[in-house]
Amino acid sequence: MSGMTDHPDTMSPHVHETTAVDVPPLPTCPLCHTPDRTTTVGALAGGADWRCARCSQRWDAERLATVAAFERAGHNAVAA
Repeated sequence: MSGMTDHPDTMSPHVHETTAVDVPPLPTCPLCHTPDRTTTVGALAGGADWRCARCSQRWDAERLATVAAFERAGHNAVAA
């Protein structure tokens, strides 16, 4: 194949590298893992709460923090 170079073929499809966009995660029910698409993380930080559409549990920032602390304590106990 004469005329080939080390340069990529300009006719081949170009793959665009995607960059991650900082999108805050959706609040997610720790019990059934259903994301809530109506409440933002910022709203929770401001005192809002939501009721899970799947299991009907009520969640707010304080309750989510309590569940997260239990999960960390459980992982730390297993690791020790």
